[in-house]
Amino acid sequence: MHVKLAEDRKCPLGEMMASVVVLEDDRALLSRISRELDVAGHDVAGFSEWAPMLNLLDTGFPCDVFVTELSRPPGTPNGHALAQMARARRPRLEIIYIDRSPASPGLDDLLAGIVVQSRSAPDIAAAVSEALASDGPLPKPVSRSKLSNPGQHP
Repeated sequence: MHVKLAEDRKCPLGEMMASVVVLEDDRALLSRISRELDVAGHDVAGFSEWAPMLNLLDTGFPCDVFVTELSRPPGTPNGHALAQMARARRPRLEIIYIDRSPASPGLDDLLAGIVVQSRSAPDIAAAVSEALASDGPLPKPVSRSKLSNPGQHP
């Protein structure tokens, strides 16, 4: 787990810094995402296991955005279930789902948040910025197959 405690400061681009919790079982990807978000000026708490992540949310640790894979390893809750558990603790929490599979029919009706179909740390960081620019938790999902190509956004 990588935790960097928040200070009142702004991101390099002038946006307010956010506290971001990232849950990713691939430790190399977790490290890349955490590093990208840290460089963007956000405080990051990174986890490869889901239970410690929920324990952190129970402590009152500030958290603005939760990033999780939609599909998780067998025997663990999926990303949607974890997002529901996190939102039960933090109702205004923004959710970013990492989904490596092609878009599934009906998925958008199920999820509230941003779905990033990329394992690129810059794309995930861009989704965090997009979520922070919204006026509260996104009520309907915003699917992004490639955030680096804004011309393809719905």
